[in-house]
Amino acid sequence: RPPAALAARDLMPRDPVVLRAADPLAVAIHKMAVGGFRHIPVMDGDRPVAVVAATDLFRHILGILG
Repeated sequence: RPPAALAARDLMPRDPVVLRAADPLAVAIHKMAVGGFRHIPVMDGDRPVAVVAATDLFRHILGILG
């Protein structure tokens, strides 16, 4: 199909790797490292609430370390 005819559902995996809103930072780092992801969606129940980027995690860690 031509790109203009594609919907997001045509490109997304059926069972994507996600974070839950309550997941600790270590879980986010692990899932992103193992999956080779630079971005990962965050879910609150069945509702997507955010997308976390690897740069977000690094900035947060740097903020903690001072």
